[in-house]
Amino acid sequence: MTSQSSKPKVGIVLSRLSRYDVQNGGILVGPAAKFVTDCVAAAGLAGADIYPVEYHDDDTLQHMDYWIITGDAAVKAVTGQQINNIRGRLIQYRNTPAVCTFSPQDCCDPRNFEGSAEDDGDEGTGKDTAPTAFRNYRGWFAQDVKKLRCNIPNHADPSCRREAARSPLVVMCLLKAIPAGSTIYFDIESNIRTNMLSCWSINCNHVAFGHLVYDYRGQLQPMAVEVLAELAQVFERTTVVIHNSSFDLPFLACFHGIPFGRQIRDTMLQHHRLFPELEKSLAHCISLYTNLPNHKGMSINETHNYDQDSRLLEYNLQDVVALRAVDVGQSQVAASLAGAQASIDQVNRSIYPYLIAGMHGIRVDPGERMMAQLNGAAKAAQLERIARVLVGWDIELASNPQAIRYFHTQMEYDAVDKTATGAPSLKGAALYKLKLKYPHNPMLDVLLRFRETAKATSMLHFLTP
Repeated sequence: MTSQSSKPKVGIVLSRLSRYDVQNGGILVGPAAKFVTDCVAAAGLAGADIYPVEYHDDDTLQHMDYWIITGDAAVKAVTGQQINNIRGRLIQYRNTPAVCTFSPQDCCDPRNFEGSAEDDGDEGTGKDTAPTAFRNYRGWFAQDVKKLRCNIPNHADPSCRREAARSPLVVMCLLKAIPAGSTIYFDIESNIRTNMLSCWSINCNHVAFGHLVYDYRGQLQPMAVEVLAELAQVFERTTVVIHNSSFDLPFLACFHGIPFGRQIRDTMLQHHRLFPELEKSLAHCISLYTNLPNHKGMSINETHNYDQDSRLLEYNLQDVVALRAVDVGQSQVAASLAGAQASIDQVNRSIYPYLIAGMHGIRVDPGERMMAQLNGAAKAAQLERIARVLVGWDIELASNPQAIRYFHTQMEYDAVDKTATGAPSLKGAALYKLKLKYPHNPMLDVLLRFRETAKATSMLHFLTP
C-alpha cells in the first residue's frame, strides 16, 4: 500500500500472518488488504505501513502520525490487556495516537477460519456487556479507525461528583433536590438468581449517587421503601435516560412496585437507530461514542460480603457516569446524519406506550378485528389474481417453491440466496435482494405486497377473552 504525503501516515501492527499472506509470501495481502485500504482512506489517512507484532518494540520503526494495533496478540503485546477490554479506545503508542481493534483478516472472513483466540461470534444477550459477533468485526474495525481522526473526547462530566451514599437520609435529600424537568441518567443492578434489586444509581446535575437496596444477605436496607417511593416521584417529574428500558423499568414496576413516568429516553434504542447492525450493549456503546476506559469487568453477578456490595455500587455509579457520556456522543453523531434525530425522537416516543401495552395488554374491538381480517383476505385474493395474470399459470403466492419455480426456473434469474443444500431460496431478505437485482419485474412487487398483507392479517389471529 502506497503512502500519500498530503495525508497523515498510519502504521498497522499485525498479530500474525493470514493464510493469504502465507500462500502469497507477503504481508497483509488479499481481501484484507483492500478492506484496510478502504477503511484508512475513509478516515482520511494515507496508505498504511504494515509491521508484524514481533517488531512492535523495535526502535528503528518509522515515525507514524497514527497507529492501528490489530488482533489479540498485538493488542496484548502492546497494551498488556485483552482486546475486548480496550478495543476502540484511543491510546498512546510510541508517543503517537493509536487505536486497538480486530485483525483485518478476521474482519473479512465470514467465520473464524484463522483460529483466532478472539470471540468467535457468540453474541450473548447481556445489556451491559456481550461478546462481539464475528460477522460484526468488519463494522467495528471501520468505526475504530474513524476514531483516530475524530478526536472523540471522553464526554464525561469533569465536574461530576460521585457519592456512594449509604445513608438513606442523604439519598432522600439528593432525590428531593432534583428539580422538575431535569434529565437523570439511571441504572440498576439486580440479583439474577433472586430477582432482588441490589442497588440503583442516578447521575443528575453534576452529582452521581447510588443506594443499596438489598445487601449480600438479601436483607432490605433501612428506609429502602421510603427511598424507592421518592425515586418513583423523581421518575414522574424528570426525563429518565436509561440503557435497555424494556428490562429495567418493567423490572422495577413488576417486582418492586415502582411506576415509571412518560418521559423516557433509551440509549440502546438510540444506538440501534444510528448503527442498526452493531452490538447494542453498554460496553459497545462506550467504546463507540466515548473514549472512557472499559469498566465492565468490575461487574459482580452476586455479592457475598460488605466489600462486594460496595464494589457493585461503585460499578453502578460508573455506569451512569458513562451513560451520560454515551448520550452526549450519540447526540453529536445524530446531528451529523440527516434524519437521525427524527428517528431517535420517534423511537423514544414509543417507549412508554410500548411498555404499558406489554404490561397491561391492548384493548381490542372484535368487530374491527374481524373487518381487518376480511379486508386482508380480500386484498390477498386480488394480489393472487394479479399474479396469475402476470405469470400465466395458477401460482400460489404463499408457496415458496412455486415462487422459486417462477423466478429461477421460468425467468432464469440468478439465485441471490441459497439453502444449506444449495437450492435457491426466497426467504427473509432474499426477495428484497432479488428486487434490487431485477427491479423491473412487477411480480416482485406483487409478492412483496402479498407477504406484507399475509403477515399483517396473520397477526390478527389471536385469542381474545
